[in-house]
Amino acid sequence: EWDSKLFGTQVSPKSSPTGNKKVVRRASADEVRAAVRRWAEFQDGQRILLTTPSVLVGYRVEVYRAEGTTQWYTAVIVGYNESTRELTVTDDTVLEEHNEDPRLVQMRLIGDGDVR
Repeated sequence: EWDSKLFGTQVSPKSSPTGNKKVVRRASADEVRAAVRRWAEFQDGQRILLTTPSVLVGYRVEVYRAEGTTQWYTAVIVGYNESTRELTVTDDTVLEEHNEDPRLVQMRLIGDGDVR
C-alpha cells in the first residue's frame, strides 16, 4: 500500500502568493529503509504464494473478489490441492470455504508479514 506521508507532495498555502504551490518532502533514510523492507516482505510473500503455496496453510490472506460488493475479503488458508494448484480459504465474514488459484486471483499475506 502506498503511504502518502512518505513521498509525494504536500500543499503549503504560505509558500506562494496564490496559496497553491506544492512542496516536495524528502524521505529520511530510515523511512526509505522501512519502505524497502515492507516491499521486500511483500515480494517474498508473493513469491511463496506462486511457487510453494502448500507451506502457507494456516496463514491469513486478503483475497480480491472481482464480483460482489466486497472487493477484498480476509481469509485463512486451510488447504492446498496440488493437482489444481488451488488454495482452499475460509472467508472470515461468512465462514465459507472458497477455492482460489493464487496465479489467477490477487492475494496478499497479512499478519506479521514474515513468511521466511
